[in-house]
Amino acid sequence: SIRPLYDEILDSSAYESDIFLTPDRALDRINENSMVVVVDTNKPPMTECPELLKRSKTIAVLDHHRQGSMVIENAVLSYVEPYSSSTCEMVAEVLQYIVDDLRIPSVEADCLYAGIMIDTRNFMNRTGVRTFEAAAFLRRCGADITRVAFAVIFAKEVFGGTGYNFLNVALVTRAFLFFAYPSQMSGDHVFVSLGESAAVDGFSGATPLGQLASSAGQAEVLGVTGSPLSLADMFLGLYPGSWGETSTLCILIGLAILLATGIASWRIIVSGVVGALLMSVLANNFATPLYPVTYLSPVEQLCLGGFAFAIVFMATDPVTACRTNIGKYIYGFLIGAIAIIIRCYNTGYPEGAMLAVLLMNCFAPLIDYCVVNANINRRLKRTIVKN
Repeated sequence: SIRPLYDEILDSSAYESDIFLTPDRALDRINENSMVVVVDTNKPPMTECPELLKRSKTIAVLDHHRQGSMVIENAVLSYVEPYSSSTCEMVAEVLQYIVDDLRIPSVEADCLYAGIMIDTRNFMNRTGVRTFEAAAFLRRCGADITRVAFAVIFAKEVFGGTGYNFLNVALVTRAFLFFAYPSQMSGDHVFVSLGESAAVDGFSGATPLGQLASSAGQAEVLGVTGSPLSLADMFLGLYPGSWGETSTLCILIGLAILLATGIASWRIIVSGVVGALLMSVLANNFATPLYPVTYLSPVEQLCLGGFAFAIVFMATDPVTACRTNIGKYIYGFLIGAIAIIIRCYNTGYPEGAMLAVLLMNCFAPLIDYCVVNANINRRLKRTIVKN
């Protein structure tokens, strides 16, 4: 949930590149003039780096949880307010007392506003006058309440909160932006570098799938320089597209890490690739000029667009995917097949990975229900036969 805001801060030129420190780097950089601010907890073991508290002479604590037997004892300031709705509310309140008419950056206002919404269940629990005053202050600072509210309310909190959302939050947000601002999110005009060419700094052009969708009949997929793309170019990601989704090689490296750490389910990924390959073979055997994307080979279908990224990083979300092993095979296979169907036969939308994952998010509980019931019925039949 915090990754988009985290990335936005890192990408902003207004912040230093090392604004986020690891515990080891923080321990290396601390000195006698450093101040450590602890938020949302007053228990040393729950902090990111308890050793940092031992080395710091100046510590401030802001928290809205009740104090227990374990507290940060050497704090210069300990502002613990159990009646506050959230620590983000407390931070917003304190900021207003520092400088009159203070204006914090909009991305920081987004972070604080999102924190208040999550802790209060969208201003439904533990809210008071101070909560709404803090929210009003953040709104004046430029908090984008539409973006924050849509992602938090419709994709997460309305279905029970963290861990209960049935749709992938990141994809819901992207789908909302795609359909609300289609011209900006279409991918038809992607700015890319021309390398060492001194003619221009960059140029805008359609992505490979965008080229095919707008062509009449079978057409070559062209790269940045106007030459046809080779399979190696597609695999390495040397073509226009969204950052992070074009290089199948890099995605495979990420896949290896996810599988090694046990985070992602190989069943979903393998069945998704199988479903995409089978549907690509079927579409390619019945290729027609009316649907130019059908001329792509199965391997090209896997390397182009956002399919590889979606099947590895989005479809494997443990909260929104199927839980049963058989259900994972069905879930992944249908994502792969539906993604290729949308990509090939909907020329107005030359990419189907996002919609395929969101569609199967909706059916994942039903698939698990059917699988579990089938197992129960099978065991009941065994019991009846034995008796």
